[in-house]
Amino acid sequence: MLAIRTPSPAFTILLALTLCPAAAIAGGDAAYFDVGPGQPVDISADGSTVIGAGFTWTEGGGQQTVPGMVSGGGVPALSADGSIFTGTSTDPISGLDVATRWSPGGVVLPLGGIPGGTPSGASLSSGYDISNDGSTVVGLAWVDAGTAAAFKWTAATGMVQMPQMGPNSSRASAISGDGSVIGGWDEANNGPRRAALWRGPSMTEELILVSPSNPDGLGEVNAISTDGAYAVGQRFDRPFRYRASDGAVQVLSAPPGASPGQSYWALGVSDDGKTIVGGGGSFFFGGLVSWIWFEGVGTLRLADYASGLGLTVDPLLFANATSISPDGKRICGWGPDPIFPDGWVLDLPVIETWQDLGGGTVGSNGAVTLEGSGPLTPGSTASLTLSNAPAGVLSLVWLSFTSVPNDFFGGTIYAMPPNRQILFVTNGAGEIPLATTWPPGLPPMSELWFQFLVQDISVIWEITLSNALKATTP
Repeated sequence: MLAIRTPSPAFTILLALTLCPAAAIAGGDAAYFDVGPGQPVDISADGSTVIGAGFTWTEGGGQQTVPGMVSGGGVPALSADGSIFTGTSTDPISGLDVATRWSPGGVVLPLGGIPGGTPSGASLSSGYDISNDGSTVVGLAWVDAGTAAAFKWTAATGMVQMPQMGPNSSRASAISGDGSVIGGWDEANNGPRRAALWRGPSMTEELILVSPSNPDGLGEVNAISTDGAYAVGQRFDRPFRYRASDGAVQVLSAPPGASPGQSYWALGVSDDGKTIVGGGGSFFFGGLVSWIWFEGVGTLRLADYASGLGLTVDPLLFANATSISPDGKRICGWGPDPIFPDGWVLDLPVIETWQDLGGGTVGSNGAVTLEGSGPLTPGSTASLTLSNAPAGVLSLVWLSFTSVPNDFFGGTIYAMPPNRQILFVTNGAGEIPLATTWPPGLPPMSELWFQFLVQDISVIWEITLSNALKATTP
């Protein structure tokens, strides 16, 4: 017989989770790739290609040189499939460094400068980002030797200067994948950069960080999601996330161990806005540190997170995380420093949120079934439903944060050893429906195992096992 008293008051699954947050982290198909010398700065939307100054990289082909691309001007960027990219090259006619578009077949197209623009030294313009279809390039173009302007280029319009509120310089650092939103900065009258977005048919400029605590809107936009729903960058010395639907700005915390006065920045955001990457710290005091932020969890050191996935990584190489794929599953970056950089790519596991492990036994009503549902994101509804059990019997659910399977009662218990056990009684239909709001604080890829032990006097051990479920947070 099942000899355990019913708790009073009854515990809930939520209480069990919040009392025991040390869940195991799923390694799954996480992977780390050494890209070689250089600074990877962008990932194609399909995740197939990474680009840095003067090279592209694919998992199958390694590094390939980009003919004519020069370093030190602009930031190379890729179209959705990685076949078209932008950066900066030296125009063979003018001899000036200009924003450039590379396309299949070895076609190299120098984009020139804005009408009436004159160079600053040997530079006339620099490419910083490109739309998913490769039709639109944005970046910085020189108005004169001391003033720069954000530009947008298409084949139809050529390079045009973006509208600008301030009297000084501006730059277009990012464009949404669909080309509808451009982000960057616009200098105030007294010089500091102000975070700016350009939107709509006329590309009207908006300063998105203006608030009572930041009346000038100081900061800059570094990356935008595919549809323009989210923008990320730096506000004072901390990264931020901007949500276009309501204009909400969330300032993100620095990673664990950050020293006061150190600056941190965001350089990439997933399309759902729930995963952000970047870097920061100090080259001289404690080194640069790449980090990853998850909604509902917070900011983690990326090297620590990768180690938790079971990967062997050198923390010194995780100095700056520069881009993340739209699905949030591939990240690139470099380390240990910008003088002698070595690049890397990190693949995060693909998560199966609810996995049926089996292990159950047959009782008086047949196989007892346990089903789970819900996305397991903070604030969402998570449900467990036990069915096909005898009516009105005691049923004990075991919750484990590790799994050491053992054969008992004619089946296999996967929720072993149990970290929490909660006693319920089946209803008249032989069911136990449970639902709760999933709590914050569990890191992504946290694993939990659930399984019921059901009282059933018709079987030899008087206990029937449900199938086991493994839940993994996304």
